[in-house]
Amino acid sequence: MKRIDHIRELFQKFLLNDYTEAEFHQLQTYFDTDADEEAIKQLIYDSMTDEKTDEGISDHRVTNLLNNIDQHLHINLFQKENVPFFKRKLVHYAAAVLTILLLGLWSYKQLLFDKSTHVNPEVSFADISPGKNQATLQLADGSKVQLSDRQQGIVVSNGVSYIDGSSIPLSTSSQNPSAEMTVSTPNGGTYQITLSDGTKVWLNTSSTLQYPIRFNEQERVVHLSGEAYFEVKPRKKALQQGDGGQGNINIPFKVITDNQTVIVLGTAFNVSAYQEKQSAYTTLVSGSVEVWGNQSKNRKRLNPGQQSLLEKNDIQVREVDTRNYTAWKDGVFYFNRTPLIDAMDAIGRWYDVDVVYQQSVSNTLFYGEINRNKPLADVLEMLQEGGVKFHLQKSGKRHIVSVY
Repeated sequence: MKRIDHIRELFQKFLLNDYTEAEFHQLQTYFDTDADEEAIKQLIYDSMTDEKTDEGISDHRVTNLLNNIDQHLHINLFQKENVPFFKRKLVHYAAAVLTILLLGLWSYKQLLFDKSTHVNPEVSFADISPGKNQATLQLADGSKVQLSDRQQGIVVSNGVSYIDGSSIPLSTSSQNPSAEMTVSTPNGGTYQITLSDGTKVWLNTSSTLQYPIRFNEQERVVHLSGEAYFEVKPRKKALQQGDGGQGNINIPFKVITDNQTVIVLGTAFNVSAYQEKQSAYTTLVSGSVEVWGNQSKNRKRLNPGQQSLLEKNDIQVREVDTRNYTAWKDGVFYFNRTPLIDAMDAIGRWYDVDVVYQQSVSNTLFYGEINRNKPLADVLEMLQEGGVKFHLQKSGKRHIVSVY
């Protein structure tokens, strides 16, 4: 065994309070003669991040270890007259750093433990899985099909199939070209839809998209509640003699929500219009769109990189980081100066947990990025590192994240 590995083993025994007097003297000799500041620092770090050391950091162990540090590294060494001054300083440094690391690690574990079990000790972050592909397809006759969670989405063409080509059996009445279909995702669900014109739609969690099996030649209209990302395929039709000319004209694509209508030709954009918000955000990635208020004549044209906010029939436009509002379709939580309430709303819907606030966080902005397939514990750890304080509790079958 290499000498440094042997020293690490001795130091770990020291931390676990499981060493002989002879082993302590070996460790003492190392500190007296061979160690430099960086070596001590690395030794402490390696030992503190070892899984064997991590497992048993409890109240009584911390107390014992701190007493142990004081007894051996301070009293025994500093009372010896033949210890050089610079070695005294070095040993004092080791004791101080070790004390800080012990208290820091213990405090962090206690903080995380207290927050995750503040109200109900049986509640565990491990109980909460991330969202996944799940949705329900409602047909024109009112019947419903539970779409496969092993598939990413569906394609509307001659009938309806999954993206991999496997078919979805439908009743004859539901295949009428003018018939309407509705795809709905629950909390913790997402799904993709390729419409009959080739337009691709990513439906976010707790959202609903209504669309016809086939679009007509005058306009393409879908109805949205919740959030979806659209990549609209341009579509043209030939002018007829009665239309006043020759050539082709674009067939507009409309996304209608409760309080606005987005008119596009061919573009990529995101619409977030959850009913409980009583507002709607339209974020343009490429192309051009017009946003109309359904209850007013107010309208705005957006350029790429702009976002409209419709609230109380008023439309405001601003420049934004579009990834803030579109990264979800790529399986990522991306927060860049994102209001904490918006970040927590997105997390709550995806993990199907309720979020409550113990105090106002209206002016709090958050930064962070993490894969949406990570367990909730990892996401909450990111929030904690960003200074967000919370605890988890359970009420009946619902998990509640309280932010304070």
